[in-house]
Amino acid sequence: MEFEGEFNCTDNICLTVLDIPWDDILIPRILPFLHLQQIWSLRLVNKQFNQLIELYFSSLRQLDITQCRKIPVSAFKIMTQDSNLLQKLVLSDFKELTDDVLVPVLGRNPRLNHLNLSACSGLSIKSLTVIRTKCVEITTLSFKECHWVPSASLEAMFIERENLEVIDLTGCWELVDNTIITLVTQSCRLRWLSLARIYGITEVAIVEVANFCPDLEYLDIQGCWRVTDNAISILARSCSKLKVLKVKDCPRIGERSLARLRIHGMMIDVPKPQSHSTYASLPHQRPPSARMAAVDVPINFRI
Repeated sequence: MEFEGEFNCTDNICLTVLDIPWDDILIPRILPFLHLQQIWSLRLVNKQFNQLIELYFSSLRQLDITQCRKIPVSAFKIMTQDSNLLQKLVLSDFKELTDDVLVPVLGRNPRLNHLNLSACSGLSIKSLTVIRTKCVEITTLSFKECHWVPSASLEAMFIERENLEVIDLTGCWELVDNTIITLVTQSCRLRWLSLARIYGITEVAIVEVANFCPDLEYLDIQGCWRVTDNAISILARSCSKLKVLKVKDCPRIGERSLARLRIHGMMIDVPKPQSHSTYASLPHQRPPSARMAAVDVPINFRI
C-alpha cells in the first residue's frame, strides 16, 4: 500500500490518503485494522503522517502492546503522552515498565475498566496506590506472575471494589487467605477468578469464595495444595453457575468432591480416574492388568 501514491487526479489536483477525512474515516475506520508496528512506522513517512498518528494515539480507547514482540519504553511514552480516553490497557510482560512511566498514564485515564499488568516485574506498590485511587471503574484486572504484589496493598485496593468481575492473581506468592476474603466480600460480582500457584491460601479462602461469589463461572486453584475436598464440596453447592474448575497439583482434592461437579457437566482439568467396573460385570474375565500378570512369558537372557 503506497500511502503517498495518487489515487485520483482531476484538473491537476492530486489526492492522497491523507486527504481522506481523518476524524471520520482514517482514525476510526482504517488505522484500527493495522498492526501496532505498522501504525508506529507510519510516523516516519513525513510530518503529516506523524501528526495523524499522534492524533490517533490520543484518541485510543484500547491499547494492547502484546501485538509487538518488544516495545521500547520511549515508544510507549509517545503512544500514551496525550491519551485520556483509554478504557482497556494491556501491558503483559512489559518488564521495562516502571512506576514513573505507568503512574502518569493511569492518572490521565480514570475511565480504565480493563488493566492487564501480567509479569510487569518493574512495578511497585506506588502503581497499586494510583490504581486504587484513580482507576475506580476497573472490572477486569490481571496481576498474573507479579510476585512483588504484597497482601496489604491489594487488600486496600479491593475495599469497595464492587465492579470487579474478572481478576487474575496467578503466581502472586505473597497473598494469604485474608487477601482473598477481602476481595470476594467486596466484589460479589466476580465471574472469573484465578488463584493458581498462591501456595499460602487454604480452604478457608475457597469457602468464602463459595459463600460470596454466586455468579462465579471460572475458578483456577492449580497448585493450591492446602485446599481440600471439603472446600470443593461447599463450592459445588453454592456456585451453581460454575463452568470451569482447575485443580491440577492439588493433592488433597479428589474424586470424592469432583464427582458431583462432573455430573453437572463442569469442565475439570483433572481426568476422571479409570474404573475396573466394566470387567467386574464379566464373571469369566479379569481386567487386562490381571490377565497379563497371570501369563507366564518366557524370558531369554542373552549374555
